[in-house]
Amino acid sequence: MNEKKGGSQSERNMNKISGSMVSFVNISEFKAAQENKPPPSPQPKTGIEGVKAVVAVASGKGGVGKSTVAFQLAKYMAEAGWKVALADVDVYGPSQALLCQTGELLQKNADESKALPFERDGILTMSIGNLYPPEAHISWKGPIVSQAVLEIFYDVEWGDVDAMIVDMPPGTGDVVLTILEHIPLTGAVIVTTPQQIATLDAARGIRMFHNLNVPVFGIVENMAYLQCPCCGEERYPFGRRGGEALASRMHIRLLGRIPLDPALNDGGGLSSEAAGAYSELAGAVARAVEVEGFIRPEND
Repeated sequence: MNEKKGGSQSERNMNKISGSMVSFVNISEFKAAQENKPPPSPQPKTGIEGVKAVVAVASGKGGVGKSTVAFQLAKYMAEAGWKVALADVDVYGPSQALLCQTGELLQKNADESKALPFERDGILTMSIGNLYPPEAHISWKGPIVSQAVLEIFYDVEWGDVDAMIVDMPPGTGDVVLTILEHIPLTGAVIVTTPQQIATLDAARGIRMFHNLNVPVFGIVENMAYLQCPCCGEERYPFGRRGGEALASRMHIRLLGRIPLDPALNDGGGLSSEAAGAYSELAGAVARAVEVEGFIRPEND
């Protein structure tokens, strides 16, 4: 059976963002045309229009809950009165479209020069996951990925934003380096779990940010403990205080210890312990942003 002209809604979404993607009808044509001709790298820019501060939420490896931490950080900063954006550039594992419950129907601004972000509970958000069905895979090569990531930053009309939280790809590879080369980061938050193998990879990420002169605000030890619902005792299925030890060893701040929260898997709200930890994390990041030179409006 032949596909309908123009392809699926997800394929047509590729035309919604300006730049190198707009001249192709669907993803397969875009990929085929780029196989032997990588897109030129955009010139470095001084900042993202309307965005005052950019905070990277990063991890040395996947599976440590980085995306959940990024989402909750954005949520609690928004609740504290900040104008917050959440950019999901974890291309091969985008999660924010699901966490923010946004769809695939991208809209453009009045002159059709930029895409408009989605809004969820006061958070402006855009994700590569908004271009695809939830279970679709992405098989782009490095130059194409880098181009798409930069379009999330520069070809979306973010408007007036106090702080943009960036859900970074895990690791220290090419896409991460592209972001660090082009985006003026205010600082970075490193997410790890307590296991030694996770903290080792997190240390690599910390050194990368230090080598590129990006301030590391601190470490978040995620899944730090499980609180027994019967007795309230803390239990440590992934090891004990590995993130705290890493922070001490690297001479940076421990921003918080986030407990395992079964309520998240059940689709419910956060436990009081997790909610308190995320609220403290948001406050610590907000203060770090202010120290780096961003002054909040007097009426906030």
